[in-house]
Amino acid sequence: MNKTHPDNMPVFFIQHNDEEFISGTPLWEIHSLIVPHEGDIVIQKHTSDSFHKTELLEKLVSKQSQNLIVVGNQNEYYTDATILHAFSLGDHVTLIKDVHRTWNSNILAAQ
Repeated sequence: MNKTHPDNMPVFFIQHNDEEFISGTPLWEIHSLIVPHEGDIVIQKHTSDSFHKTELLEKLVSKQSQNLIVVGNQNEYYTDATILHAFSLGDHVTLIKDVHRTWNSNILAAQ
């Protein structure tokens, strides 16, 4: 199936790396239902903030992207930190309902 993005909208995948999500392991892999397509940008990160010590800002600037549509995992860490950083840069952020999530932790109950 050939999938295209509306209006040639750039798509960024941010892939987390740490002691649990180890590069090359099944838990680290991007799920097959949302696998990047040709031209999509995959960025590796090592902290909650997708901008911190990554090339995300550089890539967004090169694509002239200031209106971000965010989906994600672990809202209380990754999604939150990234959105707050984007706002501090003056970007407009839209968080899409029902395509972000978390799981139970000491900080937040998933419901």
